[in-house]
Amino acid sequence: MSTVIAALQVGENGKIVVYEGANDWASRAQETVEMNNPPAEINICHGIVGNSANLRGEAAGANQIGPEDIPLSDVLVLDCEERELKIIGDLGDTPSYYYREVS
Repeated sequence: MSTVIAALQVGENGKIVVYEGANDWASRAQETVEMNNPPAEINICHGIVGNSANLRGEAAGANQIGPEDIPLSDVLVLDCEERELKIIGDLGDTPSYYYREVS
């Protein structure tokens, strides 16, 4: 649902890219986007950023994405099962703002 809320914030000229490693969660994210039809362009990528430690579910078929390969963005939101600081440290370009989960 946070993807839909972000899409409402950026509007029709915005672009949202979501990386989700677990099959079930990637499918749920896509279904949520389709049900809500937000105005922004949204791309749900079935991919694991960094390593797959603590992944919530099966990752079969997920692409492996290095943090350095994430394109520069205005805002980056991270919920990476306690890997947020490692990913932030490995980014090629640092966004203007980032938000991370705090456990």
